[in-house]
Parts: sequence; structure tokens; C-alpha cells
Amino acid sequence: MHFLKVNPKLKNVILVQTKETAMFAERLAGQFFVKYKNITFRHCHLSNPRNAWAIYTDIRQKAKLSPKDSIHLNYTGGTKNMAVHTYRAVYNEFRNPDAENCSFSYLDASAFRIVSDKGNPLSEDLRNEIRVDIHTLMELHGCQKVLKDKKKDKQAGDDFESYVLHELANVSELKSDPWQLHSNWRMIKGGSAKEFEIDIMLIYGYQLCGISVTTSKVEKICKGKGFEILHRARQLGGDEARAILLTPNDETFVTKVESDLLTDTGGDKNLKILGKDALGEKLWPAIQEHISGEEIT
Repeated sequence: MHFLKVNPKLKNVILVQTKETAMFAERLAGQFFVKYKNITFRHCHLSNPRNAWAIYTDIRQKAKLSPKDSIHLNYTGGTKNMAVHTYRAVYNEFRNPDAENCSFSYLDASAFRIVSDKGNPLSEDLRNEIRVDIHTLMELHGCQKVLKDKKKDKQAGDDFESYVLHELANVSELKSDPWQLHSNWRMIKGGSAKEFEIDIMLIYGYQLCGISVTTSKVEKICKGKGFEILHRARQLGGDEARAILLTPNDETFVTKVESDLLTDTGGDKNLKILGKDALGEKLWPAIQEHISGEEIT
């Protein structure tokens, strides 16, 4: 979306895809076509994304490019194998050294900006530029919202969840762009019959943060909820998504659960556990710091 905005002369977008990602490429092209009807979206299917020579050959033969074209490759998505050999194919087969027609970039997930392969930034923080609403996000990931049975959903944690929602509803930043606040979304993904729910969702531009609320004092249950909210946030928001588990337990409990989850997830810091010491006026700064990656003073 960034490249479509900054390059008004852009005519063609090629989506390099595998059998497994074809459905996502189709949804993505469908969403873009609504806004950019003058752009042609082409699909380059990789026959064997695990084989270096197959990737190279598919790009050379199916991308339908030439050294006369002006080409930019963003190699963020896909596997490392796909990124390396797509880069090789474009550089070796379609680059015109005299015209400098090829350029390359990737998304720096830590800074949320696009960076050229020479290391210079090509954008500012994309969360302040790109807007994705919750309905578009769900559609891109093949999720549907389902109606809730309020009788079934009544539980002991409702009061704590209501308190958290009340606190967030009073945050002025969440009432305006680029923030969005959503609560109690029950969803179903693809052809699965299993429903899942995310208590609270925050969207910062395009970055999703899923929040799970629990009153449980059992470490095993809290760890399970931590795993689940991290998984669900990633399902909807990708690798840049953040996840938070909110609990009224004390800091000793929180530290133990967070330490265990950090070990069990291989050091994944996209999940944060917040306890009673982070409630009240400290709640929003703690959430904002986890999402933005910057210390809030």
C-alpha cells in the first residue's frame, strides 16, 4: 500500500505466492483493487518454494519482466529461501546496470518502516501512514464474526473485563486516528468449526494488539491463556502483532508466568503479562509501551 501511495506511475503489482499462500494473495489483490482500479495485479506462482533453482526459474519465466522495466522488489514476505532466490533472479535476469532499473527493500519489523537493501529508510513509521480497519483485517485472514450467546458468556471475569474496557474507553488517544478499539469479538476462521474470542483488540494504524483478560490465580491457566492470545493475535495481525494478558495477580505471580512463557516461546517478547501493579493510571502507558516498543514517560 505504501508503494501505491508514493508512486503514482505504478502500473503493475506482482504477487509471488505458493500453493499455501495463494488464498491470501487473492484476498490482498481483491482489497487493493477496490481502491486502485488502475493497477494490474499479477500472480507469480512458485512451483516448489523449497527448491532454489525452481524459485529462480519460476521468477525468470513467470514474472514477465524485462530489463526495460522499472522494478522494485520488496522481499519481506515468504520464506528466507523465497526471498534470497527471488532477489537473485530479479538482480541477475532483469537488472539493467546502465539504467539502474532495479531496487530492493524489506520491512524492518522493529521500526515499522521500509528500508532499502543499502540500509537507508524509504518510509517513516508505517503505522502512522497505513490504516487497516478490523473488518478488512478479518477478511484478509479469512475470519468471520459470529454472534455471541450472552447467557453462555456470563462469567466471573466479566467485572474485571468491564473495568479494563472502561479504563481504555476513557483514553483520549484511542478515540482518534490512528488508534482503533474493539472488544468481545468472537470469530471463526476459514472452514473451521471452532470459534475463538479475543476480549479486546487495539489497532495502531495496521498493527494489531490482542488483549486477553483473566481473573485466574492458577499459573497453568494463565500460561495457557498467554499462549492462546499470542497465537490468535498472530493469526490476525502477523509477526508484528502484539499480545497482552491482563490479570489482577501480584508482581511475583506475573514475573513467574511471564518468565515461563518467555522460555516456552523461545524468547518471544511480543507477549506481555500485566498484573495489578499496572492497573489504574498505569494501564494505558504500559499497553502503549508494549505496542509501540518505546518507553512512555
